[in-house]
Amino acid sequence: KVLTKVTTVSNTLNKNELSTIVNGVTGNVVDLTAAIKTAETVTAITPIVTGRTIATYTNETTNAPVEIQETITSIAPVAQITGIETRTIARYVNETTNAPVEIKETVTSLSYDGTAHSLDYIDEDGFENKIKMVDLIGDAETLTKLEVNTTTSTLDYTDEKVTTPHALDLTPLIKEPWFSTTTNTGATSNKEDIYTGGWVGIGYETKSDAPNEMLRVKGSITTVNSYFADYVFEDYFKGFSDIKAEYKFKSLSEVDAYIRKNKHLPGITPITKLEKTAEGYAFNLSELSIQLLEKTEELYLHVIEQDKQLDAKNNEIQELKANSKVMNERLEKLEKLILEKNNY
Repeated sequence: KVLTKVTTVSNTLNKNELSTIVNGVTGNVVDLTAAIKTAETVTAITPIVTGRTIATYTNETTNAPVEIQETITSIAPVAQITGIETRTIARYVNETTNAPVEIKETVTSLSYDGTAHSLDYIDEDGFENKIKMVDLIGDAETLTKLEVNTTTSTLDYTDEKVTTPHALDLTPLIKEPWFSTTTNTGATSNKEDIYTGGWVGIGYETKSDAPNEMLRVKGSITTVNSYFADYVFEDYFKGFSDIKAEYKFKSLSEVDAYIRKNKHLPGITPITKLEKTAEGYAFNLSELSIQLLEKTEELYLHVIEQDKQLDAKNNEIQELKANSKVMNERLEKLEKLILEKNNY
């Protein structure tokens, strides 16, 4: 039979002891306190520079607190160099003066000069350096051309190798609001006869409350006509008109007879000659405005004539009144004489 002896050495930290255990039985216990006391050294932390306290340490020798401090650093502004532009990028609070100190950097710039075709770099010392783009491109540059052809409605690209441009048809991309009366497709020229089927606003974005409105204009409309209604006065005073030879001024009796016969004013387009549409009658607005001005001028002339006639009649009436007064006075005198004679 073989016997095994197991010996264990352990340390008890709280008691500063070493003990042996043989086969589970505690043996000798060695107290290390005395040995440690004789060999122990006492350390202390002592501040070696003055500054700002960041912590305290209790000295084992004196059992008094010792301050642990740090040295104080400061950043002072450097005077700006004359002629050099600087820019503040940060601010630092000086621990000594407790005042803010600006931290600056020198300013450089890089810009493109379109006239000289160069990149202009200005360094920290204010010196300008030009980098010519032509020098960078050099012989590698090729000549191409891209332009819009308004006649063919194409985008023409001419490359370095061919003289005939590559034409890109832009017609599918163009959405014209006006259509050609000839092709019924989008108009492409400002000389084409055009039309549109919707409402048109010039200076307006919305319709007014007018029924069936198709055109709304903010501002004046200028039209051109071959003549103007001054032919009325020309014929009235001269007996003929160079402006409109076929025009003849009519008296009121002639106008009355014309209306009775034709059922419309002379010089005004009758309804029988107007175009009838689903929405109503179509007429020439420019022509109608001249016709209305013609009637206005005729009315003025007739009113002036009647005013002259009234003035003449008024003069006659005044003359008759004066004559009547004289006659009455003579009759009164005659009656008085007759009465006086009869009394004798």
